[in-house]
Amino acid sequence: MVGVCAGISRTGADETKHERLVYNAARSGVEQMMPEETVTVFLLVRHQNEQAAQSQLVCRPGDCIVMELHAVNRGREEAADISVSHMLRDHLSYVPDTLRADQGDAKLLFRLLRWKVPSLAPQAAAKISLHLYVQKENPQHTVPLGAAYTYWQGGNRYGPQEAAGAVLYQKDAMSGHE
Repeated sequence: MVGVCAGISRTGADETKHERLVYNAARSGVEQMMPEETVTVFLLVRHQNEQAAQSQLVCRPGDCIVMELHAVNRGREEAADISVSHMLRDHLSYVPDTLRADQGDAKLLFRLLRWKVPSLAPQAAAKISLHLYVQKENPQHTVPLGAAYTYWQGGNRYGPQEAAGAVLYQKDAMSGHE
C-alpha cells in the first residue's frame, strides 16, 4: 500500500518521527481509509511555527499554514508513476519559494499543485509541503482540503482516487468565533 503522509524519513530519529506520524494518522482515522495493498495519499496541516501536523486545524485570516501531502507504500511491490493533484482553495494563496518535495517533481501551475513521484519502493514514503497564507475569511468557516491521485502497481493502473483530506476551521478575525 502506498499512502501519502507528512514527515517521511528513512533512518534513525527521522524514521521514528515517520512512524509516529503514521501512528498519529491511524489514531485520527486516516489510516482506516487506506486499503491493503494499495497506494494512498493524505493531507495534513499545521501552523507555520508548529511541528505537529494534523488532519484538522483552526486558523484566522492572516495566518500562515503549512500543508503536507504524504505517500507511503505499505505494499510488497514497487509503486510507479504516482501522480497527485490538489487545487488551492480561493481564500488561500501560495507563499513563493516554499514548495518542497523529498522525492519526485512538484510544481504549482496557477492554483493547481502537481506532484509526480517516478517510483516508491515497498515500505517507503514520500512527502511534499508548501506554505499557504489565509487571505480572507471564508463564509462557511469550514474548508475541506483534498487531492486526487493515480499510480501503477503490479502491472495495473489505479485511480483516480481521492486522498484522505484535511479540514480548516476558520475563526472570525474580529470576534474569534468559529
